[in-house]
Amino acid sequence: LKLVRDPSPTVLLSFFSMKDPTLGGNGNDRIALRRAIQMAIDDSEYIRVLESGDAAVREQVVPPGIEGHIDGYRSPNAFNPAAANALLDRFGYQRGRDGYRRMPDGSALVVTSLIGTSSTARKGAEFTKRMMDRIGVRTEFESAPGAERLKRMSNCRFGMATMDWGLDIPDGTNPMAMFYSKAIGAANMSCYVDPEFDGAYEKALVTPPGPARLELFRTMQSRLDAYAPMRPRPVGDTLLLKRGQLLGPYGTVSDWLQLVSLAPGP
Repeated sequence: LKLVRDPSPTVLLSFFSMKDPTLGGNGNDRIALRRAIQMAIDDSEYIRVLESGDAAVREQVVPPGIEGHIDGYRSPNAFNPAAANALLDRFGYQRGRDGYRRMPDGSALVVTSLIGTSSTARKGAEFTKRMMDRIGVRTEFESAPGAERLKRMSNCRFGMATMDWGLDIPDGTNPMAMFYSKAIGAANMSCYVDPEFDGAYEKALVTPPGPARLELFRTMQSRLDAYAPMRPRPVGDTLLLKRGQLLGPYGTVSDWLQLVSLAPGP
């Protein structure tokens, strides 16, 4: 037997609702707040604390090994608490005497986060609070069962929330559907609307693989990084034990969790 390790064809994202009164909208101050929160997340600590050291940093929506993944792409919103604090200072989120920031108009700044009810969800909330405290953003957490949480996310009734996505087909347009404006009410859980993103997405659906299609994915990813409706979180690799005489395993299109191995002979 030998150990096979491959990047998992899954996506784990922290979403911001573009309809939330504190986090939503495309004003420069709201974009700055979302990007600052993204830059406050320490992926290395996330992997150590929540993934037992067994995960890989993701800097784009499309997973490695999937058509549409951009080799060497680096997120401009990667962990950088100094830049996050400077961004908040620049756009008027001033700290009060208690160390927490206020909205540019002087009102209280409180970011709400929708989480699950498991012990893992609570552990994730503790991690998020530490990250947010680092930049002076007060966070309140609301627990909800899985079905209720999914219903609220499908209708963008949250501030921040985290959700995973297993690819239905091995193509980058599948996870990118989460930001297509015509998917609001279903897959688009941030209610993100961007005509330029939509145009690139629709072209990618009918463009064959190659450099031109990859540029469409670069446009989509760059738009997401600029407006910051989401942040990729680290994802653990797929680990399997396989006998030496077997070919595969290969993931099937019809069932994300179904694996097929082929024996070339006795």
